[in-house]
Amino acid sequence: MERVRVISTSTLQPATYTPHSTPQKIHLTPWDLQFLLVGAIQKGILFTYSPHDLLHLLKISLSRALDYFYPLAGRLACAEDVAKDAKRYYVECNNEGVEFVHAVGDGVTVSDILKPEYDFDIIHRLFSQNELLNIECDVKPFLTVQVTELAGGGCFIGCTLSHMFSDGASFWHLFNSWSEICRGSAGCCLSNPPVLDRQLFPHQAQVWIPNKKLTVKKPAARNKPTSNLRERMFHFPRQKITSLKHKAGVGQSGNNEKISSLQAVLAYIWRAVTSHRPVQGDDDLHLNMGIGDRTRTAPALPAHYLGNAIRLVKCSMKGEEILQGKDSLGRVAWQLNTLVASQTCTLVMDFIDSWIENPRLLLLESVISVNSLGTSSSPRFNVYGNDFGWGRPVAVRSGGANKPGGKLTLFPGAEDGSMDVEICLQAETLEALERDGEFMDGIY
Repeated sequence: MERVRVISTSTLQPATYTPHSTPQKIHLTPWDLQFLLVGAIQKGILFTYSPHDLLHLLKISLSRALDYFYPLAGRLACAEDVAKDAKRYYVECNNEGVEFVHAVGDGVTVSDILKPEYDFDIIHRLFSQNELLNIECDVKPFLTVQVTELAGGGCFIGCTLSHMFSDGASFWHLFNSWSEICRGSAGCCLSNPPVLDRQLFPHQAQVWIPNKKLTVKKPAARNKPTSNLRERMFHFPRQKITSLKHKAGVGQSGNNEKISSLQAVLAYIWRAVTSHRPVQGDDDLHLNMGIGDRTRTAPALPAHYLGNAIRLVKCSMKGEEILQGKDSLGRVAWQLNTLVASQTCTLVMDFIDSWIENPRLLLLESVISVNSLGTSSSPRFNVYGNDFGWGRPVAVRSGGANKPGGKLTLFPGAEDGSMDVEICLQAETLEALERDGEFMDGIY
């Protein structure tokens, strides 16, 4: 018997929004278009309790939330220029709707999901559209919600949201807005409605993508027997993070006040993973990070701008720089700090201008390779404020999309100041990390 069974699938539309006779078109920016050939964002939250009218409450409130986020009920569309042999993509707000899936976890309990070394195959079954590529949203919904009722009580709400029109900030803004409406706090209007005005984007040029760059390659299924990947959630309590920040600052010219909690944690993980990989001292190693650009444009974009406003930046170091010396933790943390501090408005505009001139679509194999790690999400997102009316969530998990070996998914911890990092690695590397007493001493 399947441990997670789909009971029903339905289509939801905005409660009151009606598209124009000619559907509104929303143009996509380089921030959006770079994600055409990769997968969706998959994040979900776990509750220990669920009301008897769970499905009704969630459907009604999601439909109301879509009145504000109505582009997500649309579809991806494109115009083609035969002479250029290229396409221009946009969102058509045609109200075709989002997908709502009701599932039952006959053999899955809250405690199964809470385990740090959880069964990732089960977690991935708590999400729908697991192999969705963003370019397929011409016929598939931008948003799919799967609500799974768990054995023994509780529920898991998993969202698959196309990266075509949403980054992590927009993803959690949608979740926060949906929960606000469901618990009745929104009243007649949402406290922080999304900003849809694309005139705020600092460049209004049309972006044409050559057809030769649009070759689609499906990622290998994660749950196949040939897959050697494992994942686990590592919890960093506030006091451990404070200690890591202090250690990272020692010997770095008093820079420990400048090094952030996240930079200290990432440096700690990068150093530990590198020590358990077959790398040489002169090997070039990389950590790819998503950098938010909402505050890096001039003027800054609104905090609740709906869409992507992120770039990937790469921190590169030699293996010996990461591993050798008592101050290696601080050296790595300071490199990360310097990279983040260098991200100016000028660099943002250079990225946009060069992308329009020469579109560069992200591919997973180019973002995270054998000698690299990559991050997604952020511990700054409001995950645990998603109270739908029956209490705060107790945990957050991610699906299998965009998760090759070397992926670090970052979340806030349930306690203030703590952090959870979901690490996906080759099984032998993750097992070595779990046996590493020095590394494990820095967590829990």
